[in-house]
Amino acid sequence: MKKTRLTALILGGIMLCLTGIPALAADTASNASAATSSVPASLPGDSGPDSLLYYGTVRITARDGRGRPAQLSLTNDQGTVLALTADENTAWVDSGKHAASDPADRKDGEQVYVALAYDHTRPQEQLPTGCALAVLRNVPQDGGCAQYHVIGDAEPGDKGQYTLTVDNGGLFIFTGEGTDVSGYDGSALTLSDLKAGDTILAWYDVVLTSYPGQTYATHVMRLNRPQLA
Repeated sequence: MKKTRLTALILGGIMLCLTGIPALAADTASNASAATSSVPASLPGDSGPDSLLYYGTVRITARDGRGRPAQLSLTNDQGTVLALTADENTAWVDSGKHAASDPADRKDGEQVYVALAYDHTRPQEQLPTGCALAVLRNVPQDGGCAQYHVIGDAEPGDKGQYTLTVDNGGLFIFTGEGTDVSGYDGSALTLSDLKAGDTILAWYDVVLTSYPGQTYATHVMRLNRPQLA
């Protein structure tokens, strides 16, 4: 059951290992363990997570000319309200299905997670901006919600594995045979298609409480289109 309070899952600095979630499956743990030996060095100048994740009841306050939500409010059960904006760069995703979701059918009263841009001008306060990077509906459980990241480095390893460095060096996402990859447009991708600078949603559960944090992704969705030469 989803939490009824507004939640900010901060994936930088000290990583929170979600309680009550089983350990990674044996093959997942094996892949992560194998990749750990070749973990790249942490990037200098860590400036916090790529995004902040909030949960609440959404209300649409304005739509654009095509009927898509342009302004939103997100309210928790204590009545705290966040006023948000959405634009053409906002990803609308069905987290349970690992697929894009039509924003035009969003309804008031729906409970969603929203990944918000991080205000890097005040890194010590870890405050969000009002820009919605991704709106995530249909989340089967809190621990399974997709997380928004920007790839800082994609380092290939053995047997087709890749280590994705995100959160400005604060988190290593290991990937391998157990990782599915897709595009926001529904296209099938491979791990080799993921490059530094790509914006992604990553599905994972347990994050090791080290610094940098370490986890293994079961699915990665690339949100941006590839750049034309």
